[in-house]
Amino acid sequence: MSCQQLNSQGCHGDHPEVSRLHPGGAPKRWRLHPKRGCAPRAVCWNDEKGEPALCDSIDISVAVATEKGLMTPIIRNADQKSLTAISLEVKELAENARGGKLKPDQYQGGTFSISNLGMFPVDHFCAIINPPQACILAVGQGNKVVEPVIGIDGVEKPAVITKMSLKLSADHRIFDGQLGSKFLSALASNFSDIRRLLL
Repeated sequence: MSCQQLNSQGCHGDHPEVSRLHPGGAPKRWRLHPKRGCAPRAVCWNDEKGEPALCDSIDISVAVATEKGLMTPIIRNADQKSLTAISLEVKELAENARGGKLKPDQYQGGTFSISNLGMFPVDHFCAIINPPQACILAVGQGNKVVEPVIGIDGVEKPAVITKMSLKLSADHRIFDGQLGSKFLSALASNFSDIRRLLL
């Protein structure tokens, strides 16, 4: 289990809200298997072969609570989509999940899961991996805090920022704690300025 406190600045106007940015921020950092430096793929565990297996695409499962229980609709090829497109797709998939309208190919499979309880609100929690996926990212609510920030003039001054907790549960047969920490650090650097992910 690896943890990270995430700071975000510069999210205003019509930009997707912070809670929906993770499906876009995560896959861009998860394309390569860190140990093998392979071509852009995602990695999961193959029980039959007893070893990690490369996946053809990066498909992100997003946990959605419904009256019939938890559903995990999937954003296919998430690394190839803009954050705006992902935000709209998550909203549509969640509505279909709650309405019992998901097709099997919209929730079966996936290579990486994200569970967000921030809207309930929950500050932080641990999520359980959905096999054969390698990881699941638990996202807590964003809280306004005052912290010192270096301004464009190079001077440190107090500023109100949004901070949230991320916890990554990883299958250590594929990714150990060190690699998981590197992933979270890279993800946090992406979100240090939300505008970088909107390019």
